[in-house]
Order: sequence, then structure tokens, then C-alpha cells
Amino acid sequence: MTLLDQLTFSCKRLRHYLLAWNTRGEGIHSPYLFDLVRHALHDEGSFYCWERLRPNAVEKVVFRLLNYLHQQSGQPLDITIMQEDRYGRPKYRLAEIARAVDQKNIVNVEKGSHVRESLYVELDEKSVMVVTDIHIDHEAEEYWAGVMRRDDVTTTMDFFDVGFIFYDKHYLKKNYKMKL
Repeated sequence: MTLLDQLTFSCKRLRHYLLAWNTRGEGIHSPYLFDLVRHALHDEGSFYCWERLRPNAVEKVVFRLLNYLHQQSGQPLDITIMQEDRYGRPKYRLAEIARAVDQKNIVNVEKGSHVRESLYVELDEKSVMVVTDIHIDHEAEEYWAGVMRRDDVTTTMDFFDVGFIFYDKHYLKKNYKMKL
């Protein structure tokens, strides 16, 4: 990554941080999503498996999301995790994080245009997709913008480093820019 690329990426991150106004649930009109953001994603508590896993900020927010959704449903969810694999290994240990929440139905895939479209065939309105590095380059940003335009996608949460995609038709169609 060149110096210009690093500067551009840092400017994108700063712009996202300045525009992410609804970080603690303000502006979210769905009671379910408000509760999710307020009591799960921004929970400052420590969890039983963090001593073993030592998660970073992205892994913590993914753990909180999956833990909350698992508690609400009482059963394993259909979770799809898309993450970059640029250096021979994923940047985040999200599949391990999902297993710590007792998720059994995990699809962990590398990004790739042929893989991306095939995933949508298997998703229903109770599915959740976790996508990492949504602002890492122009191609990733175009993909994220395309996801937000899809008819089956109702709500997206953009945390800059990771995005959550919900397909539940009870939610308003909206993209929320959030801070980690």
C-alpha cells in the first residue's frame, strides 16, 4: 500500500467517523434494532471467552451481535461471514468468534465476485451477513453500495471495518453509519 493509498484510506476513515452520528441508537426507528445497538453492540462488559480469544474491536462487535441474536432467537442462526484473505489468512478470526457464541450454521468465505452472488441464493429473512473490509478499496466500496441497493436487503450497519446486513422485511430499508 503506497503512502497515497494510506492517506486516502485515513481520510475515508475520518470522514466516516465524522458522519457516523447515530452510534448509540439515536436515529434508529426500529425498536428491535435500537435495542440491538443500545444493549448489545455498545455493551462495555467483558464476556467469558475474551480471555482465551483476546479479540480486537471488530471481533468484539461481531461477537456482541451474534451473541445478542443467538439469545433473542434461542437457536443457532444462519450466519454468513465474508472477509478478505489477502495475505494467506483472514484478517479477523470471525469464524472462531461465531463458534464461541455456539453458532453452528456458519458460512465463512473469501470475497470474490463469483462467490458473492452465489451466497444470496441461500439467504432468507432471518439470515445475517457479516462483511469485513467494506471500505478497503474501490471494489469493496462498490460491492457494499450494491448490497445496499439489493431488494432483499432491508438494513445495513456500516462500522467502516465491518458491515452487517439484515434481510428481515420488518425493518425499514436504511443504511446506518456507526462507530466502533
